[in-house]
Amino acid sequence: MSEFKFACPICGQHITADAKDAGSQLTCPTCYRKIVVPPAPTLADPKFVIAATEANKPRPSPTPLPGTLPIARAKPIIPPALIVLLVLACAAAATLFALRGKIFQKKPGLEEVQAESMESKMDSSGGQAEYTGTNRWTLDLAGVTFPDLPVSGSVHHRAFQLDRATLNVLHYDNRADPTRFEHYDQREVFAWHTRFWSLGARTRVSDIALIAQVMDGDTAFEPEPALYIDTHFDAAYLLAGWERGAWRPALRLDFFSLRQTPASLPLPLSEHGHALTAALNWRPNDRLRITGEWLRIDSTRRQRLLEGLSPRQIDSQLQVSARLLF
Repeated sequence: MSEFKFACPICGQHITADAKDAGSQLTCPTCYRKIVVPPAPTLADPKFVIAATEANKPRPSPTPLPGTLPIARAKPIIPPALIVLLVLACAAAATLFALRGKIFQKKPGLEEVQAESMESKMDSSGGQAEYTGTNRWTLDLAGVTFPDLPVSGSVHHRAFQLDRATLNVLHYDNRADPTRFEHYDQREVFAWHTRFWSLGARTRVSDIALIAQVMDGDTAFEPEPALYIDTHFDAAYLLAGWERGAWRPALRLDFFSLRQTPASLPLPLSEHGHALTAALNWRPNDRLRITGEWLRIDSTRRQRLLEGLSPRQIDSQLQVSARLLF
C-alpha cells in the first residue's frame, strides 16, 4: 500500500488515501462535498500535499428541494451557565468590595505614621505644621487620562490606593448568511454565521492582578441545501500576575472545547483540551523587557484521525523574547 495526502478543493481539509483509489470519488469529511481523488504524487516528500478536484456535478439550488423542509436554525439564547456565572461573579465582587477593609488590612507605613504625627502637632499648636516628608508634589488633573491599573499616593499627608474591579459582558452576531459563498482561488469560500456571548472580569488583590474570561458560542455554514452544519465552541481562561518590582511572574490556565452538529454526520468533528502557560518578565528599567514563556497544550481532536494521527496530542513550547522601548 502507498498512502499519500491531498487537500479538498473546497475547504482545504487534508485527507489520506491509497494510490489505488486515484480517480474514485469520496465525500469530504469536513465540508461534505463530492471530490475526486487525485493521482499519487511522484515526489516522496511527506510535506508535499496536492489538491483534489470537485466531482463534476452542478451545484444544487440554495432553495430547499420540493417536499422537504429546511433544518430549523436554533436562535441564540443566553446560556444558563453564563447567567449563573455572571450572578456569582457579581456577588463575589460585591462581597469583596463590602469587606475590603477587613480582608485587606495593611499595617501603617512610614507615611501614615508621619501624617498622624503631623496631625497631632497641628491639633496641639492650633496651626499648620510644616511637612517634613520627601514626596513633595502637586496634582493637576487637567487633561489627564486615568490608567487602568490601581493608583497610590498621598493627599494632605494621607496615603491612598485606588483598587477597581471591572466586569464586561459582550454579545456578538455577524448576521452572516450561511448559504452564501464566493469563488476565491478556485474554491468556494462560504460565509459563516458566528455568534457568541463573552463574560470577562478583572480585579487586583494587593500586588496580584487577576483576569478571567468565559466564552460560549456557535458558528455555522450550509454547504448543501438543508445541510446546516453548526459548530458549538466554549473557551475560558484565568490569569494571575505579579505587578510590582523588576521581576514579574504570571500564570495562565486555559480550557477549550468544540463539537460539530448534527450528530448524524458521518464523522462529527470535535476537540477539547486545556493549556498551561507560565511566564517570567524582567524589567530592569523603563526601556527594556525580557520575557521567558513556557506553554503546554493537551488536546484531543478527532480531525487528526483523517491524517492517520492519534487524536490526542501534547505540545510544549519554550520561548524567550526581548523588547526595547524607545
